[in-house]
Parts: sequence; C-alpha cells; structure tokens
Amino acid sequence: EVFADFDPSVVAKLNEKKVIAPGSTASSLLSELKLRSIIENARQILK
Repeated sequence: EVFADFDPSVVAKLNEKKVIAPGSTASSLLSELKLRSIIENARQILK
C-alpha cells in the first residue's frame, strides 16, 4: 500500500516530503535514508 505494490512508475512519482513526514505510514516503518533510496531506485529503473 505504501509503495503502490512496488510499481516503479508510481513509486518514482511519490512526493519524498510526504513519504518521510513524521507520522506517515512509511516513516514509521523505514528510516528516511531507506525511503529516499527506494524512491531514487524507482526513478533509476525508469531511465
């Protein structure tokens, strides 16, 4: 749910600020560095 079933085209479009915001589901599960890496990896896959 947090990462749209790991669909790179959807994950690449996620707003980092919203994903890493305190209280968000993703930020409670993973560190900020890991969240940023997941989004960046999705962007690289789409290149």
